[in-house]
Amino acid sequence: MGGVRVTVERVYFFSGSGYVRFDVALNGVLPVYPLDIASQWPGLFGADIGAAVVWGDKVYFFRGGEYCRYDVAANVTDPGYPKPIGPNWPNVAGSGFENGIDAAVNWGNGKAYWFKGDQYIRMDVATKSMDSGYPKPITGNWPGVAGTGFEHGIDDAIDYGNDKVYWFKGDQYLRMDGATKSADPGYPKPIAGNWPGVYGSVIGAAVEWPVTTPTPPPPPSRFVRRSVWGLNAQGVWDPATLAYAQAVQLMQSRPISDPTSWAYQAAMHDSYGTAPAGAPWRQCQHASWYFLPWHRMYVYYFERIVRAAVASAGGPADFALPYWNYDAGGTSSSLPPPFREPTLPDGSANPLSLAAPQRAAGVAGGAGLTRTSSRLAMALTTFIGDSSVGFGGPRKTKSAAFDGVFGGLESLPHNTVHVQIGGTSPRPPHCGEALMTQPACAALDPIFWLHHCNIDRLWNHWLAQGGGRANPNESAWLDESWTFADETGALVSVTVAQVLSGATQLNYEYDDLPGV
Repeated sequence: MGGVRVTVERVYFFSGSGYVRFDVALNGVLPVYPLDIASQWPGLFGADIGAAVVWGDKVYFFRGGEYCRYDVAANVTDPGYPKPIGPNWPNVAGSGFENGIDAAVNWGNGKAYWFKGDQYIRMDVATKSMDSGYPKPITGNWPGVAGTGFEHGIDDAIDYGNDKVYWFKGDQYLRMDGATKSADPGYPKPIAGNWPGVYGSVIGAAVEWPVTTPTPPPPPSRFVRRSVWGLNAQGVWDPATLAYAQAVQLMQSRPISDPTSWAYQAAMHDSYGTAPAGAPWRQCQHASWYFLPWHRMYVYYFERIVRAAVASAGGPADFALPYWNYDAGGTSSSLPPPFREPTLPDGSANPLSLAAPQRAAGVAGGAGLTRTSSRLAMALTTFIGDSSVGFGGPRKTKSAAFDGVFGGLESLPHNTVHVQIGGTSPRPPHCGEALMTQPACAALDPIFWLHHCNIDRLWNHWLAQGGGRANPNESAWLDESWTFADETGALVSVTVAQVLSGATQLNYEYDDLPGV
């Protein structure tokens, strides 16, 4: 609008004493809503909000002849409010709008519009004053609105970005073009079905929530994967695990046909479903010398997809997947707290938390794992195990089989951790139970990725011990390749030789063994 672009991630709708949050990325309201205004919005009117409007880094809420100014960054009503409209908004007194307004919206061009009955006024954002010549009638000044029913008694309005503004009235809404200030053809439309989860006919106020978009810091020269138990030392949530949870939420909202979706990524490991044409599903390598490099590739490209989702939500620019070192002693063998907490800090459902039967009941409740030691695997000195157990697995042609002789690290702790988390496997083919126990379902559990970060980390530690430990140097191993999806959804091919060093080839390292 006037060249000013608006980024909208969420919209709040208020009705009576409750409110809902509409998430743009999810195109709906999360199940935790509605919530109570009084307990969630410090200092704000507890009920019957009539209008709300964004004003810089503040949001103004109106009820009757009073208003509150809400600090977005501090998430609290500023001291000294509510205040009367008349004496505090120049030129408004005497217009009839000092006694209350029906709706308000910032047009993004230095002007805001307030609506009441069949009239409106134009406010100057810089001076907070009403422009001269107002009020004016809605009819005749907003093209296309006449005859829609919206020429009188608008309930609320929001700037949705992309040069569109929405007006709401009763159980319908109107879409306005930001540049021409005219109603788009084909409207009004019903709220129900088009705004999933939003109040259908008793909206008191609505407001798009400002998004602070500071210049992001440059990405780090190398991303660092850190211990999840170290991240959560001061509480359940930290920026990395919260960002991961929110990214999982976003990925789960994408259709399975999208290579960056949660379901598509999980199916690349294995799946009971039918793959879309050309999709590289069901390709994981087990009981093979390809087990470690294939899973390194898999986790690496998944991490890139998650990082892009984190960045789109304004999360940490240096995001890297944490690892779960379940053999570090103390409480480390228990599922990390963010994977047991039922809700996120905003009250929405936590996608990292899965209850029985998707996870074993004891593990889901915080019981520690028992078979987690990598000691036997780390003591092995050969990678390939053709005639005896090797660290990385037996020499084998490329396949997606799950049976055979496992390498030392795959056998323990990889396999034992999977089964302990998943519990008793149901009869396939379905993924409603024991996710981590079934290869076709395992990557649907968000803890899968932290488990495999740790397996990848242990590979680095095995090499760092020396004593003749080394990766294979055979071309049959080094030149083998697989296809993965990157953060744009594009399919890319990568060979084993291209992933032998996380630090120098893939730009990541572990906090306890940098530079490997």
